Amino acid sequence: MPAAEGAVLVVHDDVQTREAILKSLTHAGYTCTQANNAHEAEELASEGSFSLAVSALEMPGSHSAGLLDELRGTSPDIVVIVVAPREEVNAAVDCLKRGADGYLVTPINPTELQLVASRALDRQRADALLRNQDSSAQLEEARRKRRVRTAFLKALESLSYCYEAKDPYSKGHSDRVSRLSMSVLGALEVECPTQEQIHIAGLLHDLGKIGVRESVLHKPGALSENELEHVQSHALIGARILRPVIQDAVVADMILHHHERYDGRGYPHGLEGESIPLGARVLAVADSLDAMTSPRPYRPPESVESALREVQDSAGSRYDPKVVKVLPDVLSRADWMVQLKRDRTHIFLKSVAEES
Repeated sequence: MPAAEGAVLVVHDDVQTREAILKSLTHAGYTCTQANNAHEAEELASEGSFSLAVSALEMPGSHSAGLLDELRGTSPDIVVIVVAPREEVNAAVDCLKRGADGYLVTPINPTELQLVASRALDRQRADALLRNQDSSAQLEEARRKRRVRTAFLKALESLSYCYEAKDPYSKGHSDRVSRLSMSVLGALEVECPTQEQIHIAGLLHDLGKIGVRESVLHKPGALSENELEHVQSHALIGARILRPVIQDAVVADMILHHHERYDGRGYPHGLEGESIPLGARVLAVADSLDAMTSPRPYRPPESVESALREVQDSAGSRYDPKVVKVLPDVLSRADWMVQLKRDRTHIFLKSVAEES
């Protein structure tokens, strides 16, 4: 039986979490069926037809991997989103490798859930259309591999969205860093890294923040030495998550080293000058510029002109002079400026709505 469009199986043994998922997806127009244990979920999956399943990482009677395999066996095309506490991130990444299409942390953010579900189902529909349009086995295999890679990268992106969705001030940050980094790399006219590699690294450069405590990430005052070390661990966490699954050392190294400084006083390894991967040097400039021009709870955003001067003043110490040199020309024509203004407007309207 083909999956009914918008039919969702919600699997969670915690009543509060299950009801939050049901409320969010029902409000978004999905038809939901619920299960509170693995046995019930497997029976419903075998009797019904669902386009999407939102499941706890662990369920009574089954580990998530076992339930995930059962759902895939019953409905090969079903979209599966795993729900788990933040501290279970490593187990959740393992589920992504086994075929899950997304990962959300509890407590559930309704907007984030709807966004991840919508994007996953869009990919499912696109994949189905490709399969129907092209019956060539060879082309289908090539497209299947591309879809698997794309879907996995999107699933990893959803981990980054978990961080951004919980902090309105960081909305669009990863996307803007990716856009600006690609423009800077194009101006440098180099062959490595490629545009695709720096695009991926830009989108996922803050992936490791999923493992950093929110109380530290959102602290308005100065961080203690231990808190600072905890925040700085996000570069290592991000690279550790990506390296075994993405199988692209260039991308993983860019994420690992995007907080190194040109003078060798950065982290995590204190690399200096040209020993820092070029892509990481580009990301460092784009990341800093976007952070300075974005609002924070404890300060207003700097102007682009002020942020550019600050970056230029740190050329040779914090940043690679060659990267900084091309920045003014890039900023005069990059779409990063357009996206920054759009995201700033979103943040302003959201803050007004919350205050009213």
